[in-house]
This record gives sequence, structure tokens and C-alpha cells, in this order.
Amino acid sequence: MFERLKQVFGAGGPSVATTLETPRVLPGGDVVGTIHVVGGTRPVSISRIVLGLSTMVCVDGDTQLDEVVFARQAATDSFGLAPGEERDFDFEFLVPYEVPLTIVAGRRLEGIHLGVRTELEVARAFDRSDLDPIETEPLPAQAVIVKALLDLGFRIVRSDVEHGVLRGVSQTLPFYQEIEFHPAAKYAAAINQLEVTFVTAPTATQVVLELDRRGGVISGRDVFGRFVVDHSRIADTDWKGQLDDWIMESCRRVGIF
Repeated sequence: MFERLKQVFGAGGPSVATTLETPRVLPGGDVVGTIHVVGGTRPVSISRIVLGLSTMVCVDGDTQLDEVVFARQAATDSFGLAPGEERDFDFEFLVPYEVPLTIVAGRRLEGIHLGVRTELEVARAFDRSDLDPIETEPLPAQAVIVKALLDLGFRIVRSDVEHGVLRGVSQTLPFYQEIEFHPAAKYAAAINQLEVTFVTAPTATQVVLELDRRGGVISGRDVFGRFVVDHSRIADTDWKGQLDDWIMESCRRVGIF
């Protein structure tokens, strides 16, 4: 069961492994699991065990990826560990609503890496050797926007996580996910791609759209749009029609249709 025990803090130090009962979750849900700790060859005082989510973030365009550990939560208080002693700690880890999605429309998004990082703290030093992958699927408010785009003929190409904050958007994490779509034939003469970002909260999801323009009479920046999906009123809107109207109107407004 714990075949992936990892020894930390050098030879003779304690080992730690985490097993997950819920390797696939929704934003705002709980990851449930058990942390298994085994003492080394000498007694040690563990200050605490901390869990966090790990993802790879673009910090310099597409040229540099850095690991970011976020939403860190203490899983234990301090405890002593005798040589060879084994301890188990059950946990429920709350996943933030803004977590990157790894699966969209039943498809695994290449380039998105997400896992639970288990950090063992001894004498104010952390070891981050244990990483357990998890998958995240869209909430209904996110899924309905993706479905509308797919129904319009858009196609998911790739996704990445960008460092920074979006202007005019209420955001709690220092990064955001972009899901890139190739345009349907109807829009292909006007745009190269459509990028979609979800910034989700318990009751509503902010949707940010970016049209990468192919060209036209007026040069300048890409076209941005933003709207909010109320989680309690998803069924009240024809999202396919609304997105089609917005894309067409945006293209006409800047003279590329």
C-alpha cells in the first residue's frame, strides 16, 4: 500500500508517503487521504506536516516553468517519532475554486500538472520529496462554457498556467489558467485562436475571453471580453448563442469581419 515511501532529511531520517482516496476532484472539493510516516534510525521531533497543491507555472512566457506550491494547509501538529515507529494521519484537503483544471470535456490537458505535495517540517526545514498527482474536472459553470464553444466548432488545442493577475478580475491565486481553442471555420478568417480563463468562486465563475486576431483594417491589441456565470442560473442562458453573438460582434467592432 505504501510502496512509495520516501526517505527524507538524509540517511537515517524519517520517511513519508501519502495515499489519496480521491485522486479526481472538482474545484472547491476535498482531497481525502492518509499520510504514512516511518521513523528512521534516530528519534526526531516533527514540527508539523503540511499539504499543498503543486503546479507548474509559466513565469517568462513559455520559456521557463517553475513549481508553485499553493493552498498550503497544516495536516498535523508537532509530534515525536521514535526510531522505526510508524504513524498514520488521515486528512481532508480543501481544493481552492481557482485550481487549474487538468481534464476538460473528457480530455486530459497536456501541459497541466497538478499534485498534492506533502511537506515534512523538522527544525524549521521542509522536505518536499512526496508528490501525488491529482486530476481536476470542471464545475457545471465551467463545463457549460466549454460545451458551448465545442458546439460552435471550436477545438481545444492546449493549456498552460500563467504567472500574474488578470486586470479587473477578482483573483485569489498568483496565477491563472488559459485554455486555448482553435477557431471553428466560421471564425477562422478573423481569429487565430481563442483563449479562455475561468476564475471561479463558490457562487459564480468569472469568464475571461481573449481573441487572438488574424489581422484586419485596424491594428492593435487582441480583443478581450469578460462576463460572469451565476452558478444558480446556468440554465437560464443560451450560452452557445451568447458566445457566438459576442465573438461576431467583437470581430465586427474592430473591423475584422
